[in-house]
Amino acid sequence: MKLKYSRTLLLPVNPLFRRWVFTKSVKVEIKPEGKVSRAEVIIRIVYGIITGIILQIFLFIAVIFWILNFLSCLILAQRIAPEFVTAIIKQETCWMAYVNFVTDERPPLVPEF
Repeated sequence: MKLKYSRTLLLPVNPLFRRWVFTKSVKVEIKPEGKVSRAEVIIRIVYGIITGIILQIFLFIAVIFWILNFLSCLILAQRIAPEFVTAIIKQETCWMAYVNFVTDERPPLVPEF
């Protein structure tokens, strides 16, 4: 599974402020394989539960950052910690692809920041 980042230039958010917003888009390329062994299915379930618990902890922290980011955008017109939230979303996408038997690549236990 390859994740590619690209920058996209959007129109101004608010015509009064005339600020340009750069966003990161994530492309996920998945190459499914045909055969899966039974042992891999059992390992996948156990590994998926363990990484899912760890991911839920990071998602809870990401929600806190999202709220802080929302307030910071309203008050200061700046973003705080967008890399953290982006890494968590990337990790969740990789985890969902692995748990749903779309790919055989195991996601790391802890997201790469």
